[in-house]
Amino acid sequence: MKNTHFFHKKSYTYVAFFFFAAIIATVILLYNYQTDGKDKSIQDTASPVRVGLSITDSNYQWINDQISTFEKAASDNNMVLVYHNIDQPDSQKQINDINTLISQDVSYLIIMPVDDSVLDVVFNIEKIKSGDLPLIVIADQIPDTAPYVFFIQTNYREEGQTCAQIISDTYAGKSCNLIEIKGPANSYIATKRYQGFHDEIRKYSNMHIEATVSSDFNRQTAQDAMERLIASETSPKIDAIFSCSDEDGLGVLNALNLSGYFDHSDVTLVSIDGTQDILMAITAGEYKATVQSSPRLGYAAFDLIAQLERGYDGTHRILLPYRIYDSDNALTYLTNLF
Repeated sequence: MKNTHFFHKKSYTYVAFFFFAAIIATVILLYNYQTDGKDKSIQDTASPVRVGLSITDSNYQWINDQISTFEKAASDNNMVLVYHNIDQPDSQKQINDINTLISQDVSYLIIMPVDDSVLDVVFNIEKIKSGDLPLIVIADQIPDTAPYVFFIQTNYREEGQTCAQIISDTYAGKSCNLIEIKGPANSYIATKRYQGFHDEIRKYSNMHIEATVSSDFNRQTAQDAMERLIASETSPKIDAIFSCSDEDGLGVLNALNLSGYFDHSDVTLVSIDGTQDILMAITAGEYKATVQSSPRLGYAAFDLIAQLERGYDGTHRILLPYRIYDSDNALTYLTNLF
């Protein structure tokens, strides 16, 4: 007869071993789930920071370039940009847009106001006044007492003043007949730039404003307006032309090239934005200068938000620098522009 006692004892030993091994494996799995696994699940499902952006004039190329920087900066910082397209500079549309953004539970609000009336409304929104919704304003000037967490100052007025100074320096002591190309009447950017230029140019007695023509940050619109002016019976002799945007300036240049009315090389053309197309015209000798208006506001805004997320409590007002592009440096910067 076989000794089955030893066999059973050995079998029980194996069963016990595998039983305890299974328990240990289960404990390890549970431990991993409750630590690494659980933490990862929390990270994966955590809601990213939502940032609202209210901006108008989306038909304007410079604004489109700005919006691209906001989208890229949001992605780089793992945040979500909430933005609704507003193609026309309309204050009530922007106010409605801001209220919609607030209702969509954004954690921060960035605004580039279409005019000062928008700021008056925004500064009195309770959620902003109380500090529950941090506000970042991108504008030319706002009151020091306004309830913002960051103010990015663009100095649109100074951009216009600088264009006036360029023309004045070019015609120092000589008479100059000039044309002003205004932007949209209800555009904050165009209004500030035009005011800056107009107020500065009137300081010089040798500067004579012969005509003021309206455009809308659009190359074709400016070209059509300039062609009508040149074709009119009362068309003045033109020495210089200021445009509120490079797009308008390019339209003016096209009109001069097509008109055959006079040698446009004798006309000093200046504008604002600092676009690549204008720098190409400068290097070709067809354009005097452009004043760069920073096209990278999105990066500046999201850098500030990222600092706030890390507990930053320092400077809350920054001034964006600008640069003049002319024949001395246009070729150097040509490949770095939008």
